[in-house]
Amino acid sequence: MKVRITFFVLVFWATKLFSQNCFVAVDSLKGQYTGDCKNGKANGTGTVKGIDSYAGSFKNGYPNGVGTYIWGKL
Repeated sequence: MKVRITFFVLVFWATKLFSQNCFVAVDSLKGQYTGDCKNGKANGTGTVKGIDSYAGSFKNGYPNGVGTYIWGKL
């Protein structure tokens, strides 16, 4: 039982250690981001869902290049 608990604690710790929290600079897009990161910012290809949604290219935390932006309802 003790070994099993230790295993789950180690898996949880490793997940937190190796996961990146990427910054998205647009306020209406701040929410759940999945994709490439560079220096803690969304950079490369990714998707984000906040009030609005965006899937496509990012550069330095901003949508940049080809992508699809969907505005949320007012």
